Amino acid sequence: METGADGTITVRPVRGGQARGRAISYAAPGAVLAAVLLLRQSAQGALITVAIAVPALGLGVLILMRYLKTNRIYLSRAALGHTSDLLGRVREVPRESIAAMVQVTTSFWYTSTSPLRYLLVVGHDGRCLMRINWMYYSTGDLRALAAAIGADYQAVPDITPKKLSAQIPGALPWIARHPLLFATVIVAVIVAAVIAGVVISGAGGST
Repeated sequence: METGADGTITVRPVRGGQARGRAISYAAPGAVLAAVLLLRQSAQGALITVAIAVPALGLGVLILMRYLKTNRIYLSRAALGHTSDLLGRVREVPRESIAAMVQVTTSFWYTSTSPLRYLLVVGHDGRCLMRINWMYYSTGDLRALAAAIGADYQAVPDITPKKLSAQIPGALPWIARHPLLFATVIVAVIVAAVIAGVVISGAGGST
């Protein structure tokens, strides 16, 4: 946590190791799929798979590095701001509109091994004003930030998505509120990738 000359408090990620570990866990299935395709493909198909997979993994690493560099929370005299956009864009909430900050952990069946961890900035009407991934931040810094605002700080270690949405409207993003649709899209993309690999491999083998 840093305090500027103008009194602005800035909180930056301190858990880059966790971010890198999560990135590796996300990349592992893709690497396994690429390896399977390589073993089943002709030389031409294998070259195409490598040409696609390597830049994709490299792009993922660059995105993670950029995320950790731009991600920050700041508190000025007027507002609480959060920068997590890769372009460095900021979302702000007026300081006086904040009633509480709630640190929650919740999970769906598709996130059971990697729960959703949100710091919810809650307004006086009980609705979520801002959602921040708290896993990269020090809990002590977040508590100190809430104290500087004069807002209550609550930690809810385990709560079901349904109960969370009922207690704090707007707490979950669209993807989390529509898990089946999201899962269907992901499965369709994976199936399409596998079919494309098989087709390319067959075309390469027939030449």
